[in-house]
Amino acid sequence: MSKKTIVTLVVLASAVFGAGFVTGQKVQAEAPAPGSLGDPLVSQSYVRAQVEARNQELQQKIKELQDKTTALESQLKALESQVK
Repeated sequence: MSKKTIVTLVVLASAVFGAGFVTGQKVQAEAPAPGSLGDPLVSQSYVRAQVEARNQELQQKIKELQDKTTALESQLKALESQVK
């Protein structure tokens, strides 16, 4: 091979490598963050923990509302007995 051909191949290889590097950086920079709306993949254990925590909160709220309902029903019965 002549010196001119080798230089041309080196320049061409450098240009291809450089273009691939720039393209790779751009693609990686545009990838959505893990767990974001664009990439919502999460582990099953994470989902279970979140559901369990929310379930406990809701169960506590239900208990509080049931207790409040019972107290209000008692007050209503007391008021009704005073009216009669």
